Amino acid sequence: MHPLLTRNRLGLYLLGWIPLAATLVLLMTSGGNLSWLESSVIAIPLCAVYAFICLSAWYTAKSSPIKRESALRLIGVHSLAAALVSYFWMGLGWVLVASLSKTAAFQGLDRRFARQAPILLALATCFICSPWHRST
Repeated sequence: MHPLLTRNRLGLYLLGWIPLAATLVLLMTSGGNLSWLESSVIAIPLCAVYAFICLSAWYTAKSSPIKRESALRLIGVHSLAAALVSYFWMGLGWVLVASLSKTAAFQGLDRRFARQAPILLALATCFICSPWHRST
């Protein structure tokens, strides 16, 4: 089981995602295509889900520790894991946006979000590769 789930530290971990969600809202809004409300409705639920998805990096780090593996294998394993998880998160983002754009309040959101999607993908990859996830 993941150490955060066994040591009652999950609350602190989730609290650490608040600034990351706020940063994502700011970056998506600064592009000019999305309003604060639209960016918040997309970024906050996605960050809440991604906080739990990023816990999977611990298992990848545990299966390929730095001291035992070659640099090439480490880069390959962690890059592939980061890419797969990031694309999965992007897919969840598109599902959320497609669902929201069917409502009257967020009509056309899917077209406006398309220009912001690369920001989301880049941040997803950075979050999963962050040093928060070490194999202790």
